Amino acid sequence: MNEFFNPHPHNTSRMLGLGHILSMVICFSIVIVIGYLLRNISSKKRRIIYQIIAIITLVLDPIYLLWEYFVTGTIHVPTSLPLYYCSIFILAAPVFAFSKPGSKINLLFRNYILTMNIICAVFGLVFLVHLNKYRMFHFVVIRSFFFHYLMVLMPSIIYFGEKPKLKLFDCFSFLIPASFIFIPAFIIDKVCGYDYCYFNGGRGTPVFMFAGKINSYLLFFLILLFFLVVTNLLINLPRYISKKYQFKIIKRENKEEFAEKK
Repeated sequence: MNEFFNPHPHNTSRMLGLGHILSMVICFSIVIVIGYLLRNISSKKRRIIYQIIAIITLVLDPIYLLWEYFVTGTIHVPTSLPLYYCSIFILAAPVFAFSKPGSKINLLFRNYILTMNIICAVFGLVFLVHLNKYRMFHFVVIRSFFFHYLMVLMPSIIYFGEKPKLKLFDCFSFLIPASFIFIPAFIIDKVCGYDYCYFNGGRGTPVFMFAGKINSYLLFFLILLFFLVVTNLLINLPRYISKKYQFKIIKRENKEEFAEKK
């Protein structure tokens, strides 16, 4: 139990090691299965599940801050505030879960959860840098993994249960909820020299390995561009594949009908 909470464990795991990869495969499999199994429940029950996820999401960061304070004697402000890309979910989940279903704000935050949020969750699970410092079953790793798991669980339940039809505007609307984190992160980074949302270049993160010496503003622009491109693919690629498949079926049926007439 001491090792579970120990801030300086004797042994560490490895990011993208076998245990990490297996845990991601299990996570995504469970998320898909749960979403599928809950596809036919009533909207009222689904809304309760959203609210439970939102409440759990809200307490995970305070729990981490309490752990950090009691174990290390301080809160490491430069890295521990909820001002990361994934932190947007802390705001989006409760707003979506507790706002009036179908209202503009409800749909706005739902669209964020179905687009940018999924990308953030996948990257958060893949680049789980805590594994380079802690063991696989350490408190910090499990908390982080569980948080990102909830980030993909909620959209899975939405997709299977509500079958939302996203529009072109939804490819860009994620910027509105995201701005609630981007703006304070930018101000704090520039005033205090921190690096939330990589406004100071993503120092010490996997992003920095790829970005190198790119200007921090250009880096942020490239990250947003990446989100826009992938979000467009998330929305439009399944629709395009579905239309192509339906077109082939109609074409084949027309050929068969024409052959029968001959």
